[in-house]
Amino acid sequence: MQCLVENNSIELASIERKLTIKEVFQTGSSIAQLIKADENTLIKTVYAILYRFNNLINVSKKLNDDQMIALSADLIEAFKYGDTLEDIVLLFKMARNGSFGDFYRLDHVVIMGWIPKYMDEKAEIREQIIVSEQKLTNRQIEETPISDKTAKMFEKLSKKIKVPSKAKADRNDPLFSLEAYISSLPNTAKQMTDKELETMISNTSQRTHPEVYNILITEKQSRNEKKK
Repeated sequence: MQCLVENNSIELASIERKLTIKEVFQTGSSIAQLIKADENTLIKTVYAILYRFNNLINVSKKLNDDQMIALSADLIEAFKYGDTLEDIVLLFKMARNGSFGDFYRLDHVVIMGWIPKYMDEKAEIREQIIVSEQKLTNRQIEETPISDKTAKMFEKLSKKIKVPSKAKADRNDPLFSLEAYISSLPNTAKQMTDKELETMISNTSQRTHPEVYNILITEKQSRNEKKK
């Protein structure tokens, strides 16, 4: 945000045009870190944002210089807990575009009243991002095939278990799926020797198969508790 310190309005307009709440989560400049780095420069930067906004808005009552300085400090205080300088830029962009409703004057009460509305919208976007990332993770897990080592180990162990059907597990059989494998794994794990369990754990990736890994670790922990 050097453009704000240098009062480069054209560069700021370019940055502001592309700025979204989703982008703020990814590339924002932490207010808390900027306070530690140089609080005076940060206040000047927020003042520059306010000054530009004050000039852009056509209302009868505007902020004077002293009000903008005081409000700059209050904005920093309001956004210092996990928020960014880009959040402040976006706050005024959204206010200018009418996201927080109509306003006919600029003062401390009006501007600080926009912050809860902005935070509510930011929280909603954050929730959408979390849900989207979780869906992507689940899809990747579902689409990740069982490793050859895990499949061979499971086939070897399944032969030791008495089942009603004489049919052998076939990796191409639709019943031989990750879901079915995970469902039967707790009982299968109980029948493993300690060595087989350790081998299974070492051959299972916690990143790509967290459910399988957790079942095996749970069985190991259960055995360790019984040995005490």
